[in-house]
Amino acid sequence: MKTVSRIACLILLLNFFLAAKKILTIDEPFKIPVLHKVDNEKVYILDRPEAKLHVYSIDNPSDHYTMCKRGDGPGEFRYITRFSILKDRFVVSGNEKLIYFDRNGRLLKEKRVPYAHSGIIPLDNMFLCRIFENFPGKTIITSTLYESDFSRPKKLEEFIVDQPYRGKNRKINNYFCRDYMGYYVMNQSIIVGNTQKGFYFGVYDKHGKKLYDIEKEYKKRPFTEDQKKAQLDLWKNEFGPTWYRELMTRKNLVFPEYFPAYER
Repeated sequence: MKTVSRIACLILLLNFFLAAKKILTIDEPFKIPVLHKVDNEKVYILDRPEAKLHVYSIDNPSDHYTMCKRGDGPGEFRYITRFSILKDRFVVSGNEKLIYFDRNGRLLKEKRVPYAHSGIIPLDNMFLCRIFENFPGKTIITSTLYESDFSRPKKLEEFIVDQPYRGKNRKINNYFCRDYMGYYVMNQSIIVGNTQKGFYFGVYDKHGKKLYDIEKEYKKRPFTEDQKKAQLDLWKNEFGPTWYRELMTRKNLVFPEYFPAYER
């Protein structure tokens, strides 16, 4: 997207009674802003096309600084896949590297990571991440726990992607609202969700030992024709007719029969 529009980002929190409360209004020239995290003092927003993280004080929005930018040099990413907040630093991962910043956004160090490892979360002296392995006709994505030097991998959950890359018309298949695998760290426990298993989460300790599963029966929700049309209309309005026509010349928009058990 070449034109940068000014976007008022309204950050909402749910209180105990599920009543929305506006805590911050930001007027910035973002391209595509994505809310990453909110804590007691700061709001963290990723401008995805710029690979830049914006940090704002909730009490004073003019107290603002940025981390990272698009590129291949020090402190730069082509894309960002994870952002973690530790006690004394930030850790950002993307395109085969980790970058460490202090809590004021100053660059501390960089660390190269093995190819096809992404979405890295630091956990004490270990790393939690996903690995992509390609095989004939399928890709296996595995949530894996590593030592700090990326040795001694411990695989937690597997997710199999077997959708074809291209359709019969040779266009690229762009799948919408697919099943997915997500992983998180809460109170030194690892939680891995895998909607290929339905409403399912696997819970592990910080060393990768399985503690228990969380599973729930749910009623499958079909993806209707009206919902497909609404999504296409949203893309047309959001990105404009020129971009949409270009997209349709290159890609097939493939919708599922049913929604996943839950969304990320």
